[in-house]
Amino acid sequence: MVLDACEAQKGSLYHFFPGGKDELIAAVVEGISAEATADLKDCIHKAGVLSQAIELHLLHLIERFDRPVSEVGLPFLAMATTLGATNERVRLACMKAIQMLESTYREQLLKEGHGCDSAESLATFLVLAVDGAILLARSRDNSGPLKTASKQLASMLSVGSA
Repeated sequence: MVLDACEAQKGSLYHFFPGGKDELIAAVVEGISAEATADLKDCIHKAGVLSQAIELHLLHLIERFDRPVSEVGLPFLAMATTLGATNERVRLACMKAIQMLESTYREQLLKEGHGCDSAESLATFLVLAVDGAILLARSRDNSGPLKTASKQLASMLSVGSA
């Protein structure tokens, strides 16, 4: 499908991705992961506190989702359990993506005064919540779940830091 969309010959895939489609999928996951993590870090830098940063980060996802051709991909957890079930390279790329997001959340939670255990479990919860919102938004073909997650997570984090 990718080759058809790009009107490229089959050999060109193997030229740039000698590992074939598995390497291509892993590279796509790595690219999406880097972009998501960079956006989250930028939102944290701009907002200063995680409650506002996650709201801003989800607003960016909502804006991308609501474009005529949605640019919000599959959530990493869904990719890890579907594509990664038969492809270790893709599973590892998804797990690395999840770890990068968890680490970003955890660092900010620690800065905001959460203890290590609290920051760890809350970081995992935030990844689950955002990934779940993306999955539900894709399933429903509307950004409503992302809007709900934005409102609820920002509220929860505001109460937790008060």
